[in-house]
Amino acid sequence: MRSPYRPVRTVPPVTTPVSLDEAKAHLRIDGDDEDLLISSLIEAATGHLDGADGVLGRCLVTQTWTVRFDYWASVLRLPFPDVRSVEISFGGAEPAPASAYDLIEDSSSALIYLDADFARPAPVEGRGGITVTLVAGYGDAADVPAPIKAAILLTVGALFENREQTIVGASVAEHPLARALMAPFRRIAF
Repeated sequence: MRSPYRPVRTVPPVTTPVSLDEAKAHLRIDGDDEDLLISSLIEAATGHLDGADGVLGRCLVTQTWTVRFDYWASVLRLPFPDVRSVEISFGGAEPAPASAYDLIEDSSSALIYLDADFARPAPVEGRGGITVTLVAGYGDAADVPAPIKAAILLTVGALFENREQTIVGASVAEHPLARALMAPFRRIAF
């Protein structure tokens, strides 16, 4: 299998897995004085988990990414699981027909198995001539598993209560319950 280039997000999710109202309820905050701060904490906690750089190694709310490959192979490994759709393009040619491949999930990602009869065009001159555009994620915010949402809320709560990097007389570490909640959803790369 060929390793892809670093994935690039082209369409971000339209919302975060946890809403401002959900976070405010979790923090037991009424007014809107802290809305900007809480919203930024939700973004930070989500960013810690989501996408190519997130510790879960997966997309939470549906989003679009592109991944480039140099050469055709019988199997193209995508960087994320929970892939909803793919489109394979190469150079200026028409995208590969959906009948030319199968999209299959394994324990750590999605795999594109190219049909043996698919006439693979020659790679485009230069590097990264084959582009896979993929839509990945659980769906909308309501589809994100509750343990992941709970881990985001725990992280938001910890960041809200501890607004400085150094806390005198305290140890700062990832919340063990948040780590336990996320553990089943961490993608393990092979």
